[in-house]
Amino acid sequence: MKKFVVILLALWLCRPCMPETSAREGGDLMDILPVTDKILMIHIRDGHIETYGIGQNISHNKVHHSPTSIERATAPANYSITSPGDDNYSSPLNPLSIGRKSKGWEYQDAWNPPPFIWQHWIYIELPHAMQQGHTYTVHLENITGNRNSFTLEFDVNSIRSETVRVN
Repeated sequence: MKKFVVILLALWLCRPCMPETSAREGGDLMDILPVTDKILMIHIRDGHIETYGIGQNISHNKVHHSPTSIERATAPANYSITSPGDDNYSSPLNPLSIGRKSKGWEYQDAWNPPPFIWQHWIYIELPHAMQQGHTYTVHLENITGNRNSFTLEFDVNSIRSETVRVN
């Protein structure tokens, strides 16, 4: 018992030396936007890094990291879509298929884990086209740590598409 208390005390004293991380599971749901009337883009970030300031070094970074389970995020059964006004979505429906793009977002060095924070774009193919002016709710089954649902209005005249780029 005495060794256990000593180990706990040592870990508690070393706490300021360790990078700060969050205790939740799953990244943050940032946004859900339509790509087309049948495809939604779900944007997830696995956290962020508060980088060191003047007179400090990389060991002063504060890391808020909560990785997304890619296995959960790419399983169609973990998503359902409903709509109070669209009869096609009066009961919850799962997507037909899922695609994913992931890339690093914020970086530090390889000696201070994690070396970078991922962000993910999950693309879900809906079983029916969304109807202009209707509201849709996407339910996420324990994929993100901050939200389990997101509501959007499908309006082709006001929603911007992240997939269209102009140079």
